[in-house]
Amino acid sequence: MNTKEKNIPCWYELGWDEVTKSLILRVHKDFAKNSYTFLDSDSIIQNYTRDFGFSSYSQDFSTDYFGFDDVFKRRGDVGEFIEYEVKISYIGKEVVCNFCSCDAENFFNKPCLFCGDSKVMISYDFKHTFAVSASFTTFFILASWRRYEKTSSNQFQLFEINTTTQRGLNGGSLT
Repeated sequence: MNTKEKNIPCWYELGWDEVTKSLILRVHKDFAKNSYTFLDSDSIIQNYTRDFGFSSYSQDFSTDYFGFDDVFKRRGDVGEFIEYEVKISYIGKEVVCNFCSCDAENFFNKPCLFCGDSKVMISYDFKHTFAVSASFTTFFILASWRRYEKTSSNQFQLFEINTTTQRGLNGGSLT
């Protein structure tokens, strides 16, 4: 962000909706209209699609969805902003334990470390989480490319976010 300018008009905002348990992304209409776009053939889109198994990518702010696997859902226009939500859901699901036969004899007379001999363990599916992360990453890249363009907003851009998305970072992707 250009720290020499004190008042840069807002181009996006992030928020939280406690009722729907959703992340909220508000994109200024001027930014949406003038934004660069990634093509499906661009390496970042191809790499994320290949590495995480995403089925689609859209960056058209005039449609009801955008991002990888349509993770951003348009809620509507709020003043000079287009508002999107990303529902946050529990990524774990109960599955039959595949590490033991739930027989204490298998673990030296101790309960199974994965299910506690309940025969049920939690398996985690991070695909949606990676789709959210990769969608934010590509959006923030596009936003950083347009950072010096003015919008008609009377609100100010208070900060800029940059992220990266890859496996094995263990939650350390926010920079």
